[in-house]
Formats: sequence, C-alpha cells, structure tokens
Amino acid sequence: MEEDKGSEDTENWKVFEALCRKTPNEMDAEGNDLITSLRSDLAGLQYKRDKLISENNDLKNQMLSRDQRILEQQVEIDHLREHNARQNAVISSLRKKIQDLEEIQRNLQTCQGRSEITIQTLQRDHRYSEEKIKDLEKKLRSLELECHNEEQLKENARCQFHDLVRPWTRSFVTRHTPILLRALS
Repeated sequence: MEEDKGSEDTENWKVFEALCRKTPNEMDAEGNDLITSLRSDLAGLQYKRDKLISENNDLKNQMLSRDQRILEQQVEIDHLREHNARQNAVISSLRKKIQDLEEIQRNLQTCQGRSEITIQTLQRDHRYSEEKIKDLEKKLRSLELECHNEEQLKENARCQFHDLVRPWTRSFVTRHTPILLRALS
C-alpha cells in the first residue's frame, strides 16, 4: 500500500513539474489532453474502486454467510455432542445391564449345576434306599417264614412232648394219686 502511495506521489510530482515548465498556451493544449487523460484515469479508478467495493461487499457477504454457516454447524455440533453424550449414557447403562445379566446367568448356571448334583445324589440315595427296602422286605419274609417254621416246630415238639408225657402222666397219676392226695392233705 505504501508502494502505491509512493508511485502516486512520484507521478503527481511529474505532472506538477510538467505543468510548471510549460507556457499557458501549451498548458491549455496539454491541459486539455491532461484533463482528458486524468478524467479517463479517474473514470478507470472509479470503476476499479466500485468494483473493489462490490468485491469487498461480496466478500463481506460471503464472510457473513460463512460465519452464519459456522454458527449453524457449531449449534449442530453441540446437538451432536449432546446426542453422543446421551448415547454414551445409554450404552453405559446397557453394558451394566449386560454385565448384571451375565452375572445372573453365571449364578443360574452354578445353581443349576448344584441342583443337578443334588438331584443325582438324591436319585442315588433313592436307589440305595429302594435296594435296602427290598433287602429288608426279603429279610422280613425270611424271618416271618423262619418264625412260622419255628412255631410249627414248637407246636410239633409240644404235641410230641404231650404225646410222650401223656402215657407217663396216666401211669404216674394212677399209681401215685392216692399217695399225692395223702401228702397234700
């Protein structure tokens, strides 16, 4: 910018010197050419100025538009961050639920394993008890049969004993009854 001013100043000095060296008639002729030239330059510069002002306004509008888009994008980014934070909270909550459910599943599997072991133990105990019951029933039948046989043997022995003792008691009673009666009296 300073270079532009420096070149303008140099050009202005040249114009001033040229004007000062010339005579008034020469100056009028050259002045008309110079005025025409200056007006032409002025018109070109005004056009450039208008064009630069227009470009500057366009750039300002573009900057405002860009700033507006940036603000909109920042608002959208904030919404996305908020949404992301919510999603992260939901994900965290779901992970916690998954961990809790996995823990419950492990506990249920452990409990199921224990239940299966308990069932197997109870089934084994039940089979053992059934076998023991069968053995005891067999033993009971055997003892009942033995007892029945023993009673029959006892009854047979009593009958035999009575059969054996009866003739003796008759002979003893008939022989010793008078003696016994005397002794008792």
